[in-house]
Amino acid sequence: MEQQNIILTEERPEDWYDLIIDYFNCHELYYGHGTINADHEASIILNWASEHSKNYQAIANVCNERVISRKPLAYILGEIEFASLIFPISPDTIIPRSPIGELIEDDFQPWLNLEKNDQVIDLCTGSGCIAIAIAKYYKDVQVIGTDISEEAIRQAEMNAIAHGVSEQTNFIHCDLYPPNDARFKLIISNPPYVPSAHIEDLPKEYRWEPDMAFDGGADGLDIIHRLIKGASERLQDDGILILEAGESQVAFENYYKRLEAIWLDFSNGGEGVCLITAQALKDYFS
Repeated sequence: MEQQNIILTEERPEDWYDLIIDYFNCHELYYGHGTINADHEASIILNWASEHSKNYQAIANVCNERVISRKPLAYILGEIEFASLIFPISPDTIIPRSPIGELIEDDFQPWLNLEKNDQVIDLCTGSGCIAIAIAKYYKDVQVIGTDISEEAIRQAEMNAIAHGVSEQTNFIHCDLYPPNDARFKLIISNPPYVPSAHIEDLPKEYRWEPDMAFDGGADGLDIIHRLIKGASERLQDDGILILEAGESQVAFENYYKRLEAIWLDFSNGGEGVCLITAQALKDYFS
């Protein structure tokens, strides 16, 4: 029988971790928005409570909201860790969880060396986490982030200020590429790639996120097609495209059979991210 509400007591904080895990495991929660299981979420909640001086009742409220609403934990807490940085987050943007964060922390090695004044663009930037993380790890690189959502651009700008990189980043409200002829050393994107018909089948937690952050059209490749074509025109000769195709990887490989794409492995888990060089794009479109 499902426990409707968690009950924590001030007198026994040593029990809270196990009680939260048991409570979450009694319900069919989905983990995947920056967390992997009930143990992980219990740790995040207790760390958040410690850092923000929250009492046992606040902890219980978070746990109850997580179960009753199926709202992802990041939205309840209002923050998420990405690339070892903490980002404020709201339901205006998708929750950052891309394995691309690992690439950023690993300095894009062995694939790319970013140097002073190199230009980087993050397409479908959402909360700006990828663009801002790159700016934080590469102090001399200029980073543009674009998004079709005005709310996302506002969130990204606020996050850039919070992380002290507002002078190094520029967030533009537009549909993929900005209206200029700028060329880039790195084009990077975690675009919408879920086939439209699959969105309704996603776990309840996904319904809290903007549909436009998922909807990739019939086969999940609508935006990816435009992104790849644009990259062939916007990359420097020594540039690369890093693209997350997620569950549409098979559709991608079937469509782009002649395109040399390197599918990356991640030590922290994750898949569906590829790397494509400017030369490979030139060969494909020639």
